[in-house]
Amino acid sequence: MPLRLLAFLITTLLASCIEGREEFWIRADGSGRAEIRYEIPALAAKLNGGEKGIRQLVNDLLDECPDLTQRDVLVHTEKDRLTVRLKLAFPSALDLVDLARSDATQNLPTAAQHLLGTLDFQLNGRTATVARTLSPGKAIPGSIFFPQSQTNGRELTFIAHLPIAATTSNATRTENLGKTLVWEFPLAQALRQPITTRFEAKLPIPWWLIAGIAGLIAFLIWLIITTLRRRKRTPHLSPQPAT
Repeated sequence: MPLRLLAFLITTLLASCIEGREEFWIRADGSGRAEIRYEIPALAAKLNGGEKGIRQLVNDLLDECPDLTQRDVLVHTEKDRLTVRLKLAFPSALDLVDLARSDATQNLPTAAQHLLGTLDFQLNGRTATVARTLSPGKAIPGSIFFPQSQTNGRELTFIAHLPIAATTSNATRTENLGKTLVWEFPLAQALRQPITTRFEAKLPIPWWLIAGIAGLIAFLIWLIITTLRRRKRTPHLSPQPAT
C-alpha cells in the first residue's frame, strides 16, 4: 500500500471524532472554575495507553498545580470514541498561567503539547493581555489529507466568562455585554493552520481592597472627629500672672 494512501486512511479515521469545548469562569478576585471536554478517537488514545494512560497523563499534569480547590477527571470510552472531561476550580487564574508555563507541559507527548498550545500572558498595570495558540494539525500527522466530509459540523469551542467586559478580542462573538467571549473554530480550519484566542481586559479592583480602603477612610474620619471633639471639650487655661 503506498505510504500516502496509508497516511490518508489513518488520518481520516483519527479526524472523524475530534471535538473539543473549553469553558472558563473568572471572578473579580481572580478565582474561578473551568469545564473542559474533548472527544478523541479511541484508536488514538490507545497509542498513549488507552483510558488508563490518558487519565494518568491528565492527573500528572494537574498535580503540578496543587492549589486547585476542585479536580474532577473523567475518562471513558464509548464505541470508537474516548471522552476526557475535566472540572476544575482554582483560587487564582494565575495558577493556570504558571501551569501552562511549567516544565510539566514540556514532558507531555508532542501531540498533547500541540493541543494544549502556548500561552502568552502579559500584565501592564491593571491591563492583562492573554493569547493562546494551538496547533491541532501538528498533533495529527497527515491532516492535510483530510477530506472536507470528515470535518464538516465539527469544531473546537472556547468560552471565557470575565468579571468585566474585554476591551479588545478576536472572539467569534461576544455575549453578556462583552463579558463572555466565544471562539468557534471549524475543525477543518483548526487542522490546517494554528488557531489563536486572544483578549485584553482591565483587571477589576478586588472587593477586599475596596473594603479595606473604605475602612481606612472611615477610621481616619472617626479619628479626626474624635480629636476635634476632645479639643472642644478641653477647657482653655489662661496663663497665671507672675508674682
